[in-house]
Amino acid sequence: GGSYFFWRLVQDCLSTATTSLIITALMLRLTNSAWVAWAANIFLIYNLTYSAGTASNLVMASFLPWLYGGLLLLVQAVQGENNKQAAVRAFLAGILVAISGFFRPDILLLLPFLTLTFRVPRILQRFDRFRPTVISADCFRITCFRSALLGFGLILIPWIVFASMRSGFVVIYSTNFAFSHIDGLTRFRGNPVSEAFR
Repeated sequence: GGSYFFWRLVQDCLSTATTSLIITALMLRLTNSAWVAWAANIFLIYNLTYSAGTASNLVMASFLPWLYGGLLLLVQAVQGENNKQAAVRAFLAGILVAISGFFRPDILLLLPFLTLTFRVPRILQRFDRFRPTVISADCFRITCFRSALLGFGLILIPWIVFASMRSGFVVIYSTNFAFSHIDGLTRFRGNPVSEAFR
């Protein structure tokens, strides 16, 4: 009814405003440029406007504050001077990123990807010909990513255990990844890909 759409509009507005503030802080932290922060916010508004009125709009509006909040904490942890404070921020970042995964399960791959993104330049810097310009090897702290993965696991593992015990097979987040994808494909009769899976 009307009240549902009203409260959905309120949630969308609050989530978008929160995401905008977090993105601004994140971009300023990474680039120290207000122009980049404004550009990121323009892309955010475009993305949400493009999918306005669809289910994906509500999912994205709910998903983004958790994800960008986690990324901001992770960047603060990596750039921080205090090791103990950095570990706590990274741990909280992992928790926020894990929560965002309940909206978008593919987030499972984000922390391993970021770990590699920061790790590769550090490895390549051992070779004389490699001179990193974007990511300094000094800013990489494996302890930050270990803390983030601990926070991530704290949220994810209980869900995996619960969902797996209820369903009888391993479930990561709520999509079961390939199993649900293949199951969905088999339901399109007349499609050659579906027939192959069937």
